[in-house]
Amino acid sequence: MHNRTSPTYDITAVPTDWPPEERCCLECGNSEPDVSLLAVLNTGTNKQALACSRHIEWVATNLD
Repeated sequence: MHNRTSPTYDITAVPTDWPPEERCCLECGNSEPDVSLLAVLNTGTNKQALACSRHIEWVATNLD
């Protein structure tokens, strides 16, 4: 049997050094100023992306 550990995710505010032209949701591409974006980090792979509140789960599972 193959053991696989579940990844851990950190969800935080978008870092201030994130390039403004790349501030959009990975899933829907929404970059409107009134959309609340969050940074999602897979601590196992160290991959990071932005997600709107509607797509946090989708983005997290696609950072594996």
